[in-house]
Amino acid sequence: MIPEYCIVNSVQKKCLGSYNPTRVEVKFGKLDKTKVIILKIIASLGTIATGLFSLIKPLSVRAFTGLEVAGPRGITEICAVLGGFFIALDAAPLLFRSPDMFLMLG
Repeated sequence: MIPEYCIVNSVQKKCLGSYNPTRVEVKFGKLDKTKVIILKIIASLGTIATGLFSLIKPLSVRAFTGLEVAGPRGITEICAVLGGFFIALDAAPLLFRSPDMFLMLG
């Protein structure tokens, strides 16, 4: 049996409701789970595209981030952090097909 946790009101010390952290249902008005998954994949692909853009053209990143590149070491930082990290972070949920990994992205 999976335990359910109580949401407690700190003033009245009463249980307002319970939830199960391993089984959270997401409902956004009329969006069902399939549409939510599609939106997550689109957001993930958009971040991968941002990472690819940062990896290929690191000097153009200044236009949308405001970061200044001081020298060759700064270019390497932009390629590594905004390029490689974004690509790897957003490719992981798509490769491993785990819906819980999308929570890691925010």
